[in-house]
Amino acid sequence: MKIIIAGAGDIGRYLAANLSLNIHHDVSVIDRDAEKIRSLDEDPLIETRAILGDTTSYPQLNDADVHECDLFVAVSGDTSDNLVSAKIAKELGAKKTIARISHSSFQDSYLVDFNKLFSLDSLVCPEDLTAKEICNMVRSPGALSVEETRGSKIVLFQVKVAEGSPLAGQQLRQMTIPENTRIASITRGDKQIIAGADSFIKADDILWIVGDRVNLLKLSAQLQGRELKTEELAIVIFGGSDYGVALANRLSREGNHRIKIFEQDSTLAYNLRTNLKEEIEIVNADASVLESLKEEFVGEADYFIACSEDDEDNFMTCMQAKQLGADHCISIVKRSRYARFIDTLSDEIRIESVISPRDAIKHEVEKIVANDRFYTLKEVNNSEVLEVKITEEADICGKIVNQINWPEGCALLAHYDGKKEQVPTYNTKLMAGDKVVAIVPEEEKESFFKLF
Repeated sequence: MKIIIAGAGDIGRYLAANLSLNIHHDVSVIDRDAEKIRSLDEDPLIETRAILGDTTSYPQLNDADVHECDLFVAVSGDTSDNLVSAKIAKELGAKKTIARISHSSFQDSYLVDFNKLFSLDSLVCPEDLTAKEICNMVRSPGALSVEETRGSKIVLFQVKVAEGSPLAGQQLRQMTIPENTRIASITRGDKQIIAGADSFIKADDILWIVGDRVNLLKLSAQLQGRELKTEELAIVIFGGSDYGVALANRLSREGNHRIKIFEQDSTLAYNLRTNLKEEIEIVNADASVLESLKEEFVGEADYFIACSEDDEDNFMTCMQAKQLGADHCISIVKRSRYARFIDTLSDEIRIESVISPRDAIKHEVEKIVANDRFYTLKEVNNSEVLEVKITEEADICGKIVNQINWPEGCALLAHYDGKKEQVPTYNTKLMAGDKVVAIVPEEEKESFFKLF
């Protein structure tokens, strides 16, 4: 696939680095900043063509061969430039176009159809995508990671088995778990196990579980050895930036939560009080100061979510909130390498989840890049969660699940027949046009795809 990225900033560079890893992608990046282009051109780890040019110039985009590209992604920090360049790219002949827009512009998208006005295939807003991901975590207490299938009916949770879980020490065949749920895989130390009827669950195991959200929440609570909380949640947000505002707005729409935002800047705090719903409390104080957290009883919060512009402040305030007694702590970290580093230390530093806005955008772009046949939903250690479409010529077409010789270590998670999405059983029949979601070890991907 020929991909052109407009904008060589943090997000554009990150997308180029990741998309260029696929040998089937021909990736180019265009930007008017000579230093950014030079840096990109000299980076030996990024296989891309770096072009110095104006992303809003019709002639310069034409010279960059935009008319030949399969996907044009405009992700500079300027919403107007992104919309204009994506519009020009479409007129020049780009097959698909994506534009990044700011949170304030995204709010206007309910009034203005940007997709139609600028001939876009997709809009991406890092603030809203990040808020959506965090809301998924809030709706899934205790989950280390949450992923939705593209139909959004089936959800995947990653959870840690608690010492006091009634399921710890049991064999899967002995368990009574909610209907339409499944324990798919077990990570124990460095070893990943595809769960079967004879598998045992142990305390401190990390599990991927799958099912409809209502029943999956019940299973998640069982594994964590806690009761499922149904009353309103007390949520504290650190930072009144666009990320904090997007999150507060989404949380207030999705549930009956008590929301409090810490914002140190007096002018911004005043604007937040003026523009947000009355029930959202604004605290004009520095949340990185321990005494400020104590005065606002942060230790009693169900969730403490750090959304400031400073990664280190987010990291430190989460640690302090957890020390005071906050049940769950989530942090936005904009530098993805830093996010992965913190993620590996999450047990020691007691931050439940780390969310990267750049990864959220990458995930959305990958959905567009994905071909009609398959899509990588999530990478899990040395395996991938794949969504695959069944062709008429496939060996498995017309067969039921237990008639198929699946490659070693593969586990089916979801099945969609065009009408209904469900967790498949041994008797689920697979037909042409159906889609399945499965965990597939890296070394078995080729064998797995041959079935389809």
